[in-house]
Amino acid sequence: MLSVWSFTYPSEAYPLIAKLREENIPCTLSNEHVVLIDPLISNAVGGVKLLVPETEAERAKAIIEDFFKPAQASIAPLDAAFRESHDEVAAWCPACETYPVYRKKFTYGKTALAVFLTLLSYPLALLFLSKTHTCARCNFQWKR
Repeated sequence: MLSVWSFTYPSEAYPLIAKLREENIPCTLSNEHVVLIDPLISNAVGGVKLLVPETEAERAKAIIEDFFKPAQASIAPLDAAFRESHDEVAAWCPACETYPVYRKKFTYGKTALAVFLTLLSYPLALLFLSKTHTCARCNFQWKR
């Protein structure tokens, strides 16, 4: 068996093990139970190692590289006016399940109105504070 990847904790390896087993590549973890008993010793023992047979090592490395490849952020080019009037938020689009997602910035009038209404009634101000989110990839819009 050959070590092809190393993890700090066993739970980080489980999705990759499932992917490798789906591709019919036998694999196992080394130091899994040691790190489960004492997680602070992970660096001392070299982490949790993913082991595959030597005959499957190259194929496993290709699958691992594809597994950890970052997702393509966006295919829709955004113009400068859109970026100036919107803020990027840490959210996923519910329609296409991608990122980035943007929300329209507050205008001064709406912000002042929301502050004034907050002084009068907090729940009423929340109606004015909801923002429309827009997906950069599919242009789906929703309120949060």
